[in-house]
Amino acid sequence: MEHLGSTGGLQLKGSIFTHCSGLTRLVQVNQKLTDDELTRACLDLLSKHPSLSCRRLRILLRERFGCSCRTDRVYAVWWSIRAELEKRFSEPAEPSALEQDLTRARQQIATLEAALFDAEDRARRAEERERAHQDRWAAEIHELRQQLQQSRQWRV
Repeated sequence: MEHLGSTGGLQLKGSIFTHCSGLTRLVQVNQKLTDDELTRACLDLLSKHPSLSCRRLRILLRERFGCSCRTDRVYAVWWSIRAELEKRFSEPAEPSALEQDLTRARQQIATLEAALFDAEDRARRAEERERAHQDRWAAEIHELRQQLQQSRQWRV
C-alpha cells in the first residue's frame, strides 16, 4: 500500500483509491503481467534455476512481481517454453559437425595419451633415481657403521 495524498480525480487501472481520514491511499488489486513479461520472467528464472517446477515458478513470480497470474496461464507459458527448449536441444546436429567434433575429440585423446605416457615415463625415471640415491646412501651409512664398530673393537 502506498500513500499518495490527494489524487485530484486520477484513477489508475488495476488500483483502487480509498479515502481514509481525509487522505487518499492507493491499494493494488488484480495486478497483471503481460504475456511478454511473463515469458521473459519464466526464461530468466529458468536460466537461474534449470530444474524449476511450475509451482515454484508461481511462488517466485509472486515474490518478484507481487502477483503470480492465473495458474492455467502460467502453466501454458511454462510448458510452451519448456517444449521450445527441449525441441531446441533435442535436434540432432549436422553430420559434418558431428564428424568434426569426433575428429577433434580423437586428436585431443591422442594428445592426452602422449602427455600421459611422457608423465608416466618421467615418474618412472624419477623413482629409479630416488631408489639409486637411497641405495647409495644406505650402503655408505652401512659402511660407516662397520668402520665405527671395527674401531671400537680395536680400542678394547
